[in-house]
Amino acid sequence: HKVLDNLYLSVRKSELFAFLGPNGSGKSTTINILTSLLTPMSGEATICGRAPSDPAVKRLLGVCPQYDQAYAQLTVYHHLRAFAYIKGVVGAEEVQAAINEALDAADLNEYKHREVGALSGGTRRRMSIAVACLGRPAVVILDEPTTGVDVATRRSIWSMIARLKQFTSILLVTHDMEEAERLAERAGVMINGSLVCVGTPQRLKR
Repeated sequence: HKVLDNLYLSVRKSELFAFLGPNGSGKSTTINILTSLLTPMSGEATICGRAPSDPAVKRLLGVCPQYDQAYAQLTVYHHLRAFAYIKGVVGAEEVQAAINEALDAADLNEYKHREVGALSGGTRRRMSIAVACLGRPAVVILDEPTTGVDVATRRSIWSMIARLKQFTSILLVTHDMEEAERLAERAGVMINGSLVCVGTPQRLKR
């Protein structure tokens, strides 16, 4: 059974590419290959020229999964600190600088000493995006980052993502064409494992 069929996809430096398609189209399989959870039976995937399984990639790649993976008893600050070390940020000053930048980018300073279990869903989502962006990775994958949040939170996340584009390449998985139009330079539509069209969101909408 072929889940992906002759998929060729590249994301340019400092580009936001929106990855659109219905459930079961192959988007999640693609993400799992890029994050080394799956190995393709043929072909290859690279992150900045390196295989996803290369240990160096953990510093080059940030991932915000579709569902928040957080520890309810830990504070926002301790989450960011733990993930900074996991991602290979070294040195006390560099770790602190990465945490401060993530807190500022996600507008989380007022929540940094709160336990994650006490946060609203939208604030937890912003924290998950902040974790993905720790240490300014070259590539960030955002898997449906605004699913299930209210309109105000969605717009604040859009503003956050727009700022992130200044220093990283972003692969945005979304069902929302409005989100793609607002944020993406290019978008691609996946159907049955194939990328059937690629272009600007405005062109695809026509």
